[in-house]
Amino acid sequence: MKNTFFLFVVFLILFNSCSSDDTKDRIIGNWQVIEIYSNGEKAEQLGCSEYTYLIIKYDFTTTGDFKNYETTPEICNSTGFELNKWRKAGNQYELIDGVEDVVEYTAFFQGENLVIENLSKTIKWVYIPY
Repeated sequence: MKNTFFLFVVFLILFNSCSSDDTKDRIIGNWQVIEIYSNGEKAEQLGCSEYTYLIIKYDFTTTGDFKNYETTPEICNSTGFELNKWRKAGNQYELIDGVEDVVEYTAFFQGENLVIENLSKTIKWVYIPY
C-alpha cells in the first residue's frame, strides 16, 4: 500500500511539473519595436512606435499601450490601440483585423526577434520582448 501511494505521489509530481507554461506560444507577451523597414530600407527613426508596445494575449487578441503616457509626445497621444486577433498558421502567425476579420499582417520569428510584415511586404517591424 505504501508503494502504491508513493508511486501515486511521484506520478502527481511529474504530471504537475508539465505545466501549461510548456504550451505557451512564444508570441504571447509584450513586445517593443526596435527597427522599422519601409520597402526594404531601415527607417532612421521609430516615430510614435518608440513610445508604445504591442501586447499579444492568450485569448488570441492583440492590443497595445504606452510605455509612459506622460513622456509620450503630444502628437503620439492620439495613437489608437485597436483590439485585433491573431492565430497560428503553420510556422508563422496571422494578425487579423478585429472588425473586418481579414488578415492584415503576417508574423514570424528571426531568432528571438518577432517580425511583423504587412501582406504586401512593404513595411516590416522588428520587435524584442518588453
